[in-house]
Amino acid sequence: MNAINRSLSTMWIVLTFSALVAVSACSGVQKKTGQDNIRIQVEELLNQVQAALITVQDTADSDKLPKLDSVTLKLSAQFVTKGSGKVDLYVLSFGTEISEAATQSISLKLTPPEPGTPKPSSADDISKPLANAILSAARGAAKAKKTKPILNLTELTASFKFVVDTSGSGGVKFTIVPVTVEIGGKVSKAATQEIIVTFK
Repeated sequence: MNAINRSLSTMWIVLTFSALVAVSACSGVQKKTGQDNIRIQVEELLNQVQAALITVQDTADSDKLPKLDSVTLKLSAQFVTKGSGKVDLYVLSFGTEISEAATQSISLKLTPPEPGTPKPSSADDISKPLANAILSAARGAAKAKKTKPILNLTELTASFKFVVDTSGSGGVKFTIVPVTVEIGGKVSKAATQEIIVTFK
């Protein structure tokens, strides 16, 4: 069993598809050209999200921050039919033009990894922005516990939106980019992904 399958086997995954048939997903997509035509399979993104969660847990453990208790990943995806008739599921990337009816909604409930879990190879550069965003919430929770009068924080839930950008260079197939004020107006709702984390 490879590293990806081992990491995915530890997750409790619930998939919910909003479309009735795969063919409708293909008809609503406008094709891209060149580098923008790169498609990212759901499994590839899960591999990077898992790496980000490992970074969060390792840092939380070393810096004595609250640790992840639960993770929910909400993805927007599309079905693509290959020439052989095989249908694959791909994450919608930044800049994809697709009708809402052709968008597939996937909700995944993930079990956070234990600190020290081996990371997938070549994952740091891609997963780091997402890990840093999640860690900002953990540090905020840690500071809240130090306020006077002491704030009895029993649980913190934070939601982060991000996009998958396939316009990178240097041999990187895609990057994970948190949605900020600067790019928020350029991102369509259909191409926006979301991760919801709970700390205790």
